[in-house]
This record gives sequence, structure tokens and C-alpha cells, in this order.
Amino acid sequence: MGSNHRETQSSMLRKTLHLKAKKLETESLKVLGRMLKKPQQLTLARKYGNVLDLLEVDVQVEAITAIAQYYDSPLRCFTFQDFQLAPTLEEFERIFGLSLEEEKPYRYIGHYPSMHVVAEILKVQVRDLQEMKQIRNETVGFPRKYLEEHLHRLAEEGEWDTFIDVLALTIYGILIFPNIDEFVDFAAIDVFVARKFKRENPVPAILADVYYTLSFCHERKGKRILCCLPVLFIWLTAHMFNRGYKAACPIADFRMYQLKAKSGREWVETLAKLDGKSVRWYPEWAKIEALVYQCGDFPNVPLQGTRGCINYNPSLALRQLGYPMKEAPTEDMTISFLLYDLSPENTTMIKKVRNAWDKVVRKGKELGVRSCDCKENYRQWVKDRVKEVKLPFQTPVTLVVSKTPILEPIEDEEVKEVKARLMKVEIEKKKLEQELDETRQTCRALERKNIERDHSFERTNKKARNEEHLKLKTQDCLKAANKELGLRGQERDKALAENQQIKKSLRSSKAAEKDALRQAAHIQQHMEEVVAGYQDVIQRGQEDMQRLRDHIQEQEAVITEIREDVSFWMTRFSNLVKISNRAIIDVPDLLKMADMMVNPLSTPMEICDFIDHCKDLVREMKQLVSGGM
Repeated sequence: MGSNHRETQSSMLRKTLHLKAKKLETESLKVLGRMLKKPQQLTLARKYGNVLDLLEVDVQVEAITAIAQYYDSPLRCFTFQDFQLAPTLEEFERIFGLSLEEEKPYRYIGHYPSMHVVAEILKVQVRDLQEMKQIRNETVGFPRKYLEEHLHRLAEEGEWDTFIDVLALTIYGILIFPNIDEFVDFAAIDVFVARKFKRENPVPAILADVYYTLSFCHERKGKRILCCLPVLFIWLTAHMFNRGYKAACPIADFRMYQLKAKSGREWVETLAKLDGKSVRWYPEWAKIEALVYQCGDFPNVPLQGTRGCINYNPSLALRQLGYPMKEAPTEDMTISFLLYDLSPENTTMIKKVRNAWDKVVRKGKELGVRSCDCKENYRQWVKDRVKEVKLPFQTPVTLVVSKTPILEPIEDEEVKEVKARLMKVEIEKKKLEQELDETRQTCRALERKNIERDHSFERTNKKARNEEHLKLKTQDCLKAANKELGLRGQERDKALAENQQIKKSLRSSKAAEKDALRQAAHIQQHMEEVVAGYQDVIQRGQEDMQRLRDHIQEQEAVITEIREDVSFWMTRFSNLVKISNRAIIDVPDLLKMADMMVNPLSTPMEICDFIDHCKDLVREMKQLVSGGM
């Protein structure tokens, strides 16, 4: 019965993909991170997320390649035997340590940062940075070795603020947004610059790269998984293994569990036997009040990463966030889209994704009472989905080993017979091996044909996608043109109505203009008569003013002459006053002296008479002066 069960299960399995996941060498980055003191490490985490903690996560890449086999690309989730899991924004933002509640997500603006911006971050000369720029696989960036050597120089110089920025930038390029080994490209630098200068949250870009690389690998039937493996590994192990404790931090939760190393086979078996009852649905650290449920016109959540755009379906992850699955999702709720690059040809869709994040719809209590349960119709829908997409690995079954009885020794003739049979079996075996080799060659030929057919199908599919994209683009253009035409029609009708109103107003204005012109002519004639009268008055006034000016000039000449005469006589009078003052002061004294010198006997009579006359003059002068006083 066990054999039949295994055969039945094998027929229900899908072909496993050849996926790769490389374990990154992070030891040198750990050493650089440990150069920072605790407050500086906290500053780095606050600015750029838990990048130092993610460096310490020992990712088991076998787990990543095993879980990737369960990826259900159209639904953007991992589909197991009776349940589904899907990485969510809310879980990733708690693992990375940056919340979206008060921050906008990273959104590519159409071009990467300039060399001047990067040089300003690194605190180096632009010409020196230009010399270190490299192009690998048509991708522009800087080698990891150069950035780490620059970090050591900054540490020696004690430039710790710049050291923090450059270390975070390097980790973003190597660990968070990996693309080419040992290389930091401008796509990762753009996310870092948006975080540093615009405080944009990189978590949606991290989640976008996870879904993008998984969808890309499933479409190409292989390839390497390129995304932030530490975040994905913490998320996966958080749901796979139940804990006997509660932790508020996902990284602390991961460290406390002390997960043992497993081989690839062990991871396959662990994932194959997972069922809805053994999953750890709702970790303590994942508690939220509301989740991002929808954005803009999208029925789900569009994401923009470093290599393209993709959507995911929160409606399939409600149990992980503490809400029940009440019913199976409809096709409208899980419509998917994927842009494989951020080239100008996809500008319309990129802009739509960017604008959708301006209208975020969050849901919480309306999703129901807190529970990780699910309804029967959802369970049946998952089972039907499993039958459709099939599982990658066989569910382990318990094998019952029957005990073989110990046989008694066989006689010689029987031994000979057995040997003869063995010879026949050996001959048949060789024939079967030959047939097997021929069958293998045939299979190889068929595989080559299948590969060529897959390539042809891929080219056809790509052509169909391009045609579909052009169709959608044309439809969008037609819708926009139709809408614009409708607006132009409304504007035309409005313009016609306004034109009629303007014509009516123009006729009224012309009649009013004629009346105004008649009144203006009458007023002008009256004004001309008034002006003519005033001109005569003004002319007479000007003549009178001229006569007054001439008279004033004559009077000013007379005044000037009078002033000159007054000045002349004032000068003479001043001189006379000076002489008179001297006479009043000196003459009486001289007369007294002369009078004392007179001898009545010998002085001539004429001298005596002169002295007497002078005395009389002095008396008259004094009387005149005293009378004038």
C-alpha cells in the first residue's frame, strides 16, 4: 500500500527547477560594522534599518532553494499541501526595522543618482570616483573592494558619520539588493540615496525583489535567486518552527531559536511534511493593527524594486497577520502583472505604480475577529489549486519494513539452478542497460527538442507579452484620448455659449459706444469753447505777469541803489561817530589843560576867546547828546 501511495504521489509532483542561491561572504563587512560603537550602531539602524543584524544571519541556502520550489508564480505565494504562505510588507518591515506608517516607499524616478551625489556621500573627488567606476554585464557601479578600502581610510581618519553612510551603502549593494557578485550597482545606490535624502522606505523594494526573482526563476525554469536572502530566511523559519517563547523582535526571535544546520535533503523533507496545523501562523512580533491591503486602482498591492515592478496579494496572507480566511479569493483579487525592467518603454505602468502609493487602502478590524482559522471553501480551493499546480516534493510516508525469514542452506543442485537463473538475469540486465542507454539518448534528444521548443515558446510568449503591453498601452492611450476628447467637447460647448454671450455683450457695447461717442463729441466741442476762453484769460494773465516781473526788476534795481547809498552813509556816519566819541572824551580834558595854562596877563586875548568858544561848543554838544538820549 505504501508503494502505491508513493506512486500516486509521484504522478502528482511537478518537475523541480534547477535553482541556485549563493551564500554571500560577509565577514569583512561584519568586521567593519564592529568598528562602530553601540550608539553609532543604533544610529545606523535608525537611519538605514537592521543591516548590521542581517549581516550576522547564517543563511542556509538549501532552505531558500527548497522553499522556492513551492512558489506559485501566478498567485505570488508559496502553495503547500493544504495552506499557503506569502511574504508581506508588514512582516518584512519588522524584520528590516523600518516602518511604512509615516514614510513613503522607495519609488524609482526615471534616472539614477549623479556621480556628484555619490561623491558627496563618499566624501571623495568626482574625478577620483569616476576612475573607480566600472561596467559589468552592462551594469554600472563600483567594486566592493574599493568601498571597503575607503571605509578603512575613513575609520583611520575618525570620519564616523561618513563611515556610517558608506558602510550602509555597501551593505545595501552587497546584501540587501544584490545583483553582481562583489559589486555595488547604481540601482542599489539609488535606493540608498532615496533613503538618505528623502527618507523613502526600502522595504517595498526588498519585497518586490523577492517576488520578482522568484517569478523570474520560475518563468526561466531555473536561474539564480537574487534578493535579500537574510530577510527571506528569517521570514521562512519564523513560520516553519514553533517556539516555546515569545519575542517582540523578529531578529531576536531568530537568534533565540538557534536553528541547527540542515542538509538539502532535510530541508526538502521538512517542507514536504508541513501542513496548516504545524505552521506558526502569527508570531508575537508580527502583531499589527492594520495592513496595506490595496493601492490605487490595483486590486492588490503593486511593488517597485530595483529591477522591475510586480504585485502581491495580501488577501492570501491574512492568517499570517492574525485574521481569518473567510473565503477563497476571486480572480479579480489576484490579478497579477510583472514588468521585467524599468526602461522608458514602461514609463506609463511605472508611473501608475508610483501614483498608486498615494492612495493606500489599509484594512484591520473589518477583516474580522482576530483568528488564524480558515473556512472550508478556502481549504477546498487550496486543494484544487494543489491539483492544478502540483507539489514539487513527495510527502514523507512511514514505510513498514517486513522481516525476511532466514532461509535454510540450499542444496547444490538448487544452487546451480539459481546460478543459471542469475546468468539469465545478468544477460537480460545487459540487454535492459543497452535499451536504457538507447532510451536515455532518445530522452536527451527529446530534451533538446523540448529546450528548443521552450525557447521558441519563450520567444512567442515574450512577443505576446509585448503585443499585450502595446495593446494595453494603446487602450490606455485611447482611453486618455477619449477622455481628453470629452473634455475638449465640454470646453467647446462652453466656449460656444461664452461666444454667444460675448456677441450679445458686443452688440450692447457697440450701441453704448455710439452714445458715448456722441456725448464725447458734444463734450469735446464744449471743452474746446471753454479752452478757447481760458486761453484768452491765460494770455492776458501772462502779459500782466510779464509787466509785474518788469516792475519788480525795476524796483529791485532801485532797492539795490538805496542799499548802496545806505551802506555809504552808514560808513561815513560810523566814522563821524568815532570822531565825535573821541571829541567828547578828549576835547574837555584838553580844554581843561589849556584853560589851566592861560595867563591873564600874558596870554593873547584871541587864544582866550578861542578857548571860551570851544567850551561853548562842548556844552552845546553835551546838551545835544543828552537831549538825543
